[in-house]
Amino acid sequence: MQYFLFITVSVLWGINFVLMKYAVTTYTPLGVAAIRVASGAAILGAIFFIRERNWPFRITDVAPLALIVVLGYTWPFFIQPHLIQFCGSGVIGLMPSLVPLVTIAISVPLLGVWPSTRQFTGVLIGLGLIALLFLDGVNRRIDTIHLLLAVTVPFSYAISNTYVKKRFSGVPPEGLTFVCLAITSAVLIPSCLLEGESALDRFAASDQVILSTLCAIWLGVFGTGIALLFFTLMLQRRGPLFAGMVTYIIPIIALFAGAWDGEYVSWLQILALTGILAMVTVVQWPEKKQMDS
Repeated sequence: MQYFLFITVSVLWGINFVLMKYAVTTYTPLGVAAIRVASGAAILGAIFFIRERNWPFRITDVAPLALIVVLGYTWPFFIQPHLIQFCGSGVIGLMPSLVPLVTIAISVPLLGVWPSTRQFTGVLIGLGLIALLFLDGVNRRIDTIHLLLAVTVPFSYAISNTYVKKRFSGVPPEGLTFVCLAITSAVLIPSCLLEGESALDRFAASDQVILSTLCAIWLGVFGTGIALLFFTLMLQRRGPLFAGMVTYIIPIIALFAGAWDGEYVSWLQILALTGILAMVTVVQWPEKKQMDS
């Protein structure tokens, strides 16, 4: 079951970057983020209120929820479509692949969880291969400020993922994800409306309104709502390192989805991603069980 969730989340998040690229042809990055979180909250709200009858949160959960909403939802949902306009979907799709290393660093003090030698070695080799992908991006003359902003995304996700495991491992995943998306919607929708005339001008000038809207809604329902539900299940059941390894698969899907859409893919990227996939297999391979004597 966990590997089905792992593959499904990887595919849904991998194609998100191309969907964002189409969505921002009509909507501003804030607009894309607002549609995304609102539609994701709607589908998860329906699931939550059908399956659950007890409210799982207390007043003491307000501050922890705020931290998760800011780092794991609001910031990455806004900054990624913004950066895709300048860097392309394939390049931005590489950035979450840093999550496992940051997760390892954060899990030690927050959770007291130490990776096995095999897991640590696999992650380090994978990161070396990812360095090749970043070198390829630098060779394309991406602005330094855009690259630095993109690097904030894996740090935000790693902190948020680890804190979910530490603070909310017993909360129903559909309830946790719904509440986080609903709070994020309450932040992003008013911010989007404040954009006012510039956002309306962009919408009026677009000739791809229907396609952009469908992409934004798909982002919300499947690429956000369903994917986050599955991801939260993995976080709670297997921990942030296992769940965070989806970020090694996402770049592969993102790059080839970008190539399908006409973006350039180099042989260096293909070679590095092949090695990354091998390292995912190494890290995710189940530990051998002790035999009874």
